[in-house]
Amino acid sequence: MHISIGEDSVFPNPLDDVSRAIWEVRRNADEWGINSDQIVVMGFSAGACVAAMSATQWNTPGLAARLGVPQDGIKPNAAVIAYGASLLSTIFDNEDDDLIVPPPGKITADRTPEVDVVNYVGPHTAPMFFWHNRFDKYVPVINPILMAEAMIKYKLPFEMHIFQSGEHGMSVCNELFDTTGEKIDKSGALWVPLCTTWLKNLFAK
Repeated sequence: MHISIGEDSVFPNPLDDVSRAIWEVRRNADEWGINSDQIVVMGFSAGACVAAMSATQWNTPGLAARLGVPQDGIKPNAAVIAYGASLLSTIFDNEDDDLIVPPPGKITADRTPEVDVVNYVGPHTAPMFFWHNRFDKYVPVINPILMAEAMIKYKLPFEMHIFQSGEHGMSVCNELFDTTGEKIDKSGALWVPLCTTWLKNLFAK
């Protein structure tokens, strides 16, 4: 699969990329032994923004037609959002002295409206699982809270966990993330079984 990065990460390329990936998995579901009604997008940091974009904007007018796929073929059945931004102003317009602003990709630097995914939450939005660190210095913790508020407004299913310890970019928070063991966070690592349980319950028949 092609992934747009750097100067190519202008909108709508990232949304096109993830939508094509979802359709590729869904159309091959039988052959690959996958349940076509249980396709989940997961993203970390910048990838979380793309995953949330898919969950909130899969129904963008003209998207499916442009890709030549069925409209319902590119909707994720759920999304897992790990320390992702939902509103760019919380990062770039923040006056917090402790906040470190990461080098933005083009889609972020251009302040592309679609990156403010919280503004695109609606009845069509896929269920979401959020996890974040309380003192994340790159993406303020208010971001998943804003998404949770929007999900509540539309009575959408979601789960959110904010961990007191840890930092941005903790991944799975264990030795797979840090072979030295210096940054392993046992509390943060709980997001994996919590997420697994949430997904099982979400898709339980």
